[in-house]
Amino acid sequence: VTGVPNRSLLQQLVAQALTAAQRNRAHGALLVVQLQRIDFLYDSLGHEATDNLLVEICQRLRHGLRDQDVLARTAHDRFVVALLNIQ
Repeated sequence: VTGVPNRSLLQQLVAQALTAAQRNRAHGALLVVQLQRIDFLYDSLGHEATDNLLVEICQRLRHGLRDQDVLARTAHDRFVVALLNIQ
């Protein structure tokens, strides 16, 4: 729905980033964004409207990220932002 990587792809990307970070002595961070009451939105607005909202949330989250950072959806109400190679 959102066009962002899922949990398994996130795990692969983070594993690769950890290997590179150890080699380059770089740092990174994982941020978890948990949406509250998403089930209420599905029930009250319907799946199409809620899916459109999730797409918009992804676009806004991506807008603030660098090219090397990763946004992934790990559950129906949870996103993870991987900030890679940060100072």
